[in-house]
Amino acid sequence: MEKTFVGSSIIGNARNSLSASLTVNENFIIIKSAISQTISFSFNEILEIQEEKSFGGIIIKHKRDDYPERIIFRTFLKSGTSIIEEIKETGFFNGSDNPFI
Repeated sequence: MEKTFVGSSIIGNARNSLSASLTVNENFIIIKSAISQTISFSFNEILEIQEEKSFGGIIIKHKRDDYPERIIFRTFLKSGTSIIEEIKETGFFNGSDNPFI
């Protein structure tokens, strides 16, 4: 199963408030942004996914040295909790430690 969310992103210091997407399936999370690089994570590259409460989104904590530390995806259509629940529904992280906080 694959899910795609449309919203905005903060990747390092690059803020994209218009057109970003987050796509997730059982193997990868991919964030595409109009003003920054496309980034992708496999489940073993993510330390945790937290709800970003102030604007409705998620914070992705990861262990990739080639990406900025700060990765945030926001959508005003869903809460961070809803995004996390839908990520779980795709099968991402099944069989591994649960990084959802």
